[in-house]
Amino acid sequence: MSEYDQSEHFSPEDALNAGAVLPFPDDGGYFNLGETTSYTYIDGKPLEQNKTYVWQVKKHVKPVMVILIT
Repeated sequence: MSEYDQSEHFSPEDALNAGAVLPFPDDGGYFNLGETTSYTYIDGKPLEQNKTYVWQVKKHVKPVMVILIT
């Protein structure tokens, strides 16, 4: 998750590449939300009012083996 400022960033993707507020400090990785349904800044910077934020979601799906018998 990154702050998006149109005067500093060309696009939301540009903001994501510039630095993250979650995880913080930015380690270039993803933050595992687990079952979280709301933002918590325990591991990130507090969000500020009247600012715009962008985020990227990465879904990890465990591979499943399917055997079809015909």
